[in-house]
Amino acid sequence: MSLIASKLYAEASGRIILDVPEVTFERPGLTAIIGPNGSGKTTLLRALLGTIPQPQGLVGIEDRQLSDHSPQERARLIAYMPQKTVLAWPLPVHTVVALGRFAYGAVPQRLTPEDQARVKRVLAGVGLWERKEQSASTLSGGEFAKLMVARALAAETPYLLADEPAAALDPAQQHQVLSLLRKKADEGACVVVIVHDLSLAKDYADHVALMNEGRILATGSPTDVLVPDLLAKVYGQAPLIGPQGITFPRPS
Repeated sequence: MSLIASKLYAEASGRIILDVPEVTFERPGLTAIIGPNGSGKTTLLRALLGTIPQPQGLVGIEDRQLSDHSPQERARLIAYMPQKTVLAWPLPVHTVVALGRFAYGAVPQRLTPEDQARVKRVLAGVGLWERKEQSASTLSGGEFAKLMVARALAAETPYLLADEPAAALDPAQQHQVLSLLRKKADEGACVVVIVHDLSLAKDYADHVALMNEGRILATGSPTDVLVPDLLAKVYGQAPLIGPQGITFPRPS
Protein backbone atom coordinates (compact mmCIF):
# COMPACT_ATOMS: atom_id res chain seq x y z
CA MET A 1 0.00 0.00 0.00
CA SER A 2 1.17 3.54 -0.69
CA LEU A 3 0.24 7.05 0.35
CA ILE A 4 -0.75 8.82 -2.87
CA ALA A 5 -1.66 12.49 -3.20
CA SER A 6 -2.67 14.58 -6.18
CA LYS A 7 -3.54 18.20 -6.95
CA LEU A 8 -2.27 19.55 -3.63
CA TYR A 9 -2.31 23.34 -3.67
CA ALA A 10 -2.10 26.16 -1.15
CA GLU A 11 -1.60 29.93 -1.17
CA ALA A 12 -0.66 32.46 1.50
CA SER A 13 -0.82 36.24 1.02
CA GLY A 14 -1.33 35.73 -2.70
CA ARG A 15 1.79 33.57 -3.02
CA ILE A 16 1.81 29.90 -3.98
CA ILE A 17 3.25 27.89 -1.10
CA LEU A 18 2.30 24.42 -2.35
CA ASP A 19 1.73 23.10 -5.86
CA VAL A 20 2.12 19.32 -6.10
CA PRO A 21 0.32 17.67 -9.03
CA GLU A 22 1.08 14.16 -7.77
CA VAL A 23 3.34 12.41 -5.28
CA THR A 24 3.58 8.83 -3.97
CA PHE A 25 5.17 7.66 -0.73
CA GLU A 26 5.98 3.97 -0.74
CA ARG A 27 5.18 1.48 1.99
CA PRO A 28 7.32 0.10 3.37
CA GLY A 29 10.03 2.72 3.12
CA LEU A 30 11.43 5.95 4.52
CA THR A 31 11.17 9.09 2.41
CA ALA A 32 13.19 12.16 3.37
CA ILE A 33 11.78 15.51 2.27
CA ILE A 34 14.53 18.07 1.83
CA GLY A 35 14.73 21.66 0.66
CA PRO A 36 15.62 25.14 1.95
CA ASN A 37 13.56 26.98 4.54
CA GLY A 38 10.21 28.09 3.16
CA SER A 39 10.22 25.52 0.37
CA GLY A 40 6.86 24.02 1.39
CA LYS A 41 7.94 20.91 3.29
CA THR A 42 5.74 21.44 6.36
CA THR A 43 2.84 22.60 4.21
CA LEU A 44 3.07 19.36 2.24
CA LEU A 45 2.85 17.26 5.41
CA ARG A 46 -0.15 19.22 6.63
CA ALA A 47 -1.87 18.78 3.28
CA LEU A 48 -1.24 15.03 3.47
CA LEU A 49 -2.83 15.00 6.92
CA GLY A 50 -5.86 16.91 5.68
CA THR A 51 -5.34 19.88 8.00
CA ILE A 52 -5.05 22.24 5.03
CA PRO A 53 -8.31 22.36 3.02
CA GLN A 54 -7.85 20.95 -0.47
CA PRO A 55 -10.94 21.67 -2.59
CA GLN A 56 -9.49 19.76 -5.53
CA GLY A 57 -6.65 17.79 -3.96
CA LEU A 58 -6.95 14.12 -3.08
CA VAL A 59 -5.02 12.03 -0.60
CA GLY A 60 -5.42 8.26 -0.88
CA ILE A 61 -4.39 5.76 1.75
CA GLU A 62 -5.16 2.08 2.17
CA ASP A 63 -7.10 2.09 -1.16
CA ARG A 64 -9.48 4.81 0.10
CA GLN A 65 -9.49 8.57 0.17
CA LEU A 66 -8.31 9.92 3.51
CA SER A 67 -11.46 12.02 3.74
CA ASP A 68 -13.54 8.81 3.69
CA HIS A 69 -11.99 7.61 6.95
CA SER A 70 -13.45 8.57 10.31
CA PRO A 71 -11.22 10.60 12.68
CA GLN A 72 -10.56 7.46 14.71
CA GLU A 73 -9.61 5.50 11.60
CA ARG A 74 -7.24 8.27 10.56
CA ALA A 75 -5.60 8.21 13.99
CA ARG A 76 -5.04 4.48 13.61
CA LEU A 77 -3.57 4.95 10.13
CA ILE A 78 -1.31 7.99 10.47
CA ALA A 79 0.86 9.20 13.34
CA TYR A 80 2.17 12.76 13.14
CA MET A 81 5.16 14.36 14.84
CA PRO A 82 4.88 18.16 14.49
CA GLN A 83 7.91 20.38 14.32
CA LYS A 84 7.36 21.66 17.85
CA THR A 85 5.45 20.10 20.72
CA VAL A 86 4.66 22.03 23.89
CA LEU A 87 3.22 20.18 26.87
CA ALA A 88 0.58 22.20 28.71
CA TRP A 89 1.09 20.20 31.91
CA PRO A 90 4.15 18.53 33.52
CA LEU A 91 3.02 15.02 32.63
CA PRO A 92 5.07 11.93 33.50
CA VAL A 93 6.99 10.37 30.64
CA HIS A 94 4.82 7.24 30.54
CA THR A 95 1.62 9.32 30.40
CA VAL A 96 2.86 11.29 27.39
CA VAL A 97 3.53 8.05 25.53
CA ALA A 98 0.17 6.62 26.59
CA LEU A 99 -1.51 9.50 24.74
CA GLY A 100 -0.44 7.72 21.56
CA ARG A 101 -2.97 5.02 22.38
CA PHE A 102 -6.04 7.29 22.40
CA ALA A 103 -7.24 6.03 19.01
CA TYR A 104 -7.75 2.62 20.60
CA GLY A 105 -9.94 4.06 23.34
CA ALA A 106 -7.15 4.20 25.90
CA VAL A 107 -7.16 6.60 28.83
CA PRO A 108 -3.70 7.13 30.39
CA GLN A 109 -4.98 6.34 33.90
CA ARG A 110 -6.84 3.20 32.75
CA LEU A 111 -4.66 1.38 30.24
CA THR A 112 -5.43 -2.15 29.15
CA PRO A 113 -2.66 -4.76 29.52
CA GLU A 114 -2.05 -4.43 25.77
CA ASP A 115 -1.71 -0.67 26.06
CA GLN A 116 0.64 -0.99 29.03
CA ALA A 117 2.81 -3.49 27.18
CA ARG A 118 3.05 -1.23 24.14
CA VAL A 119 3.98 1.81 26.24
CA LYS A 120 6.69 -0.16 28.03
CA ARG A 121 8.03 -1.59 24.78
CA VAL A 122 8.42 1.75 23.00
CA LEU A 123 9.84 3.51 26.06
CA ALA A 124 12.40 0.75 26.44
CA GLY A 125 13.16 1.05 22.73
CA VAL A 126 14.08 4.73 23.07
CA GLY A 127 15.93 4.21 26.33
CA LEU A 128 13.47 6.02 28.59
CA TRP A 129 11.70 3.22 30.44
CA GLU A 130 13.76 3.73 33.59
CA ARG A 131 12.62 7.36 33.62
CA LYS A 132 8.95 6.62 33.08
CA GLU A 133 7.85 8.48 36.23
CA GLN A 134 9.94 11.56 35.52
CA SER A 135 8.21 14.74 34.37
CA ALA A 136 8.56 15.07 30.61
CA SER A 137 9.22 18.79 31.05
CA THR A 138 12.54 18.00 32.75
CA LEU A 139 13.96 15.97 29.85
CA SER A 140 16.78 17.28 27.71
CA GLY A 141 16.10 18.28 24.11
CA GLY A 142 17.37 14.97 22.78
CA GLU A 143 15.43 12.95 25.33
CA PHE A 144 12.25 14.89 24.59
CA ALA A 145 12.70 14.24 20.86
CA LYS A 146 12.97 10.51 21.56
CA LEU A 147 9.87 10.76 23.77
CA MET A 148 7.91 12.22 20.86
CA VAL A 149 9.09 9.35 18.67
CA ALA A 150 7.94 6.93 21.36
CA ARG A 151 4.50 8.53 21.49
CA ALA A 152 4.17 8.22 17.71
CA LEU A 153 5.35 4.60 17.78
CA ALA A 154 2.86 3.78 20.54
CA ALA A 155 0.05 4.46 18.05
CA GLU A 156 1.20 1.47 15.94
CA THR A 157 0.17 3.16 12.71
CA PRO A 158 1.25 1.95 9.26
CA TYR A 159 2.05 5.57 8.29
CA LEU A 160 4.15 8.09 10.21
CA LEU A 161 4.84 11.71 9.21
CA ALA A 162 7.57 13.56 11.10
CA ASP A 163 8.42 17.26 10.73
CA GLU A 164 12.10 17.84 11.52
CA PRO A 165 12.28 15.37 14.43
CA ALA A 166 16.07 15.77 14.64
CA ALA A 167 16.15 19.58 14.60
CA ALA A 168 18.42 21.26 17.18
CA LEU A 169 19.84 17.92 18.37
CA ASP A 170 23.51 17.02 18.56
CA PRO A 171 24.83 14.60 15.90
CA ALA A 172 24.60 11.51 18.11
CA GLN A 173 20.98 12.28 19.07
CA GLN A 174 20.09 12.96 15.44
CA HIS A 175 21.27 9.51 14.48
CA GLN A 176 19.41 7.94 17.40
CA VAL A 177 16.13 9.53 16.31
CA LEU A 178 16.59 8.67 12.63
CA SER A 179 17.56 5.12 13.56
CA LEU A 180 14.24 4.71 15.39
CA LEU A 181 12.33 5.96 12.34
CA ARG A 182 14.43 3.73 10.07
CA LYS A 183 13.48 0.74 12.22
CA LYS A 184 9.80 1.68 11.93
CA ALA A 185 10.12 1.64 8.13
CA ASP A 186 12.01 -1.65 8.21
CA GLU A 187 9.10 -3.15 10.15
CA GLY A 188 6.78 -2.36 7.26
CA ALA A 189 5.64 1.24 7.74
CA CYS A 190 5.65 4.22 5.42
CA VAL A 191 7.71 6.93 7.13
CA VAL A 192 7.90 10.45 5.69
CA VAL A 193 10.34 12.73 7.48
CA ILE A 194 11.49 16.29 6.90
CA VAL A 195 15.23 16.73 7.41
CA HIS A 196 17.63 19.62 6.90
CA ASP A 197 20.83 17.65 7.26
CA LEU A 198 21.37 16.10 3.85
CA SER A 199 23.74 13.53 5.34
CA LEU A 200 20.85 12.11 7.35
CA ALA A 201 18.80 11.80 4.17
CA LYS A 202 21.70 10.01 2.51
CA ASP A 203 22.24 7.62 5.42
CA TYR A 204 18.66 6.70 6.33
CA ALA A 205 16.27 7.28 3.42
CA ASP A 206 15.09 4.88 0.75
CA HIS A 207 13.67 7.79 -1.23
CA VAL A 208 14.29 11.54 -1.28
CA ALA A 209 11.92 14.31 -2.38
CA LEU A 210 13.57 17.66 -3.12
CA MET A 211 11.32 20.71 -2.72
CA ASN A 212 11.63 24.38 -3.60
CA GLU A 213 9.05 27.17 -3.80
CA GLY A 214 6.20 24.81 -2.95
CA ARG A 215 7.01 22.29 -5.67
CA ILE A 216 8.65 18.88 -5.70
CA LEU A 217 11.53 19.23 -8.16
CA ALA A 218 12.90 15.71 -7.96
CA THR A 219 12.19 12.35 -6.36
CA GLY A 220 14.21 9.18 -6.33
CA SER A 221 16.86 7.30 -4.43
CA PRO A 222 19.44 9.28 -2.42
CA THR A 223 21.97 8.48 -5.14
CA ASP A 224 19.68 10.00 -7.78
CA VAL A 225 18.64 13.16 -5.93
CA LEU A 226 21.60 14.05 -3.70
CA VAL A 227 23.86 15.16 -6.52
CA PRO A 228 25.79 18.47 -6.67
CA ASP A 229 24.23 19.94 -9.82
CA LEU A 230 20.64 19.36 -8.69
CA LEU A 231 21.22 20.55 -5.13
CA ALA A 232 23.08 23.64 -6.35
CA LYS A 233 19.97 24.77 -8.26
CA VAL A 234 17.95 24.76 -5.04
CA TYR A 235 20.46 25.75 -2.36
CA GLY A 236 22.42 28.24 -4.41
CA GLN A 237 25.73 26.41 -4.13
CA ALA A 238 27.01 22.94 -4.78
CA PRO A 239 27.58 20.78 -1.70
CA LEU A 240 30.65 18.76 -0.90
CA ILE A 241 29.76 15.06 -0.98
CA GLY A 242 32.20 12.64 0.56
CA PRO A 243 32.64 9.72 2.97
CA GLN A 244 32.01 12.02 5.94
CA GLY A 245 28.66 13.21 4.64
CA ILE A 246 27.19 16.14 2.70
CA THR A 247 28.21 19.67 3.64
CA PHE A 248 28.13 23.09 2.08
CA PRO A 249 31.34 25.13 1.84
CA ARG A 250 31.67 28.38 3.70
CA PRO A 251 30.82 31.47 1.64
CA SER A 252 33.95 33.01 0.23
